[in-house]
Amino acid sequence: MTEIICITDKHHPALPAIIQWLYDWWGKDEDYTKEQVEAYVRNAVCKDRIPQVFLILQDGVPAGTFQFAMSDIDTRPDCYPWLRDFWIEPAFRGKGLTYTLMEAVKDHAARLHLTELYLFTRHEGLYEKFGWEYIETFPTHLTPEDKQRLYRLSICKN
Repeated sequence: MTEIICITDKHHPALPAIIQWLYDWWGKDEDYTKEQVEAYVRNAVCKDRIPQVFLILQDGVPAGTFQFAMSDIDTRPDCYPWLRDFWIEPAFRGKGLTYTLMEAVKDHAARLHLTELYLFTRHEGLYEKFGWEYIETFPTHLTPEDKQRLYRLSICKN
């Protein structure tokens, strides 16, 4: 059974796992300390507004995370709000979890009265399957050569 929890406690017992996932995924490569990633995650814990941190549990086991935020990349202040840090642990990939999570993203975004979300990624062909519209490939300036794909998702109002 899949359960998606909006974390509202900055001391939630799953936060260390989320912090470690993000630190291992992008924190080290982008020269962040683990303490910086921890502050980034804990300060994104809000209840009724953005930013928000979500935990994905599969049969009670932490399986992934995602966040809603007002910003994600400094070079695109024209785009907001964002779906960021969409992460599924490798052991849970390839089992259809992404579909369930994308439905949860849409539901939670609608509850917050969001009309659209943005994300950027190197993946091509994945997010289109879930209704995301490809906008453009843009230079992120994270490294001199880095270019990533920008997507937008329109949120249907309930």
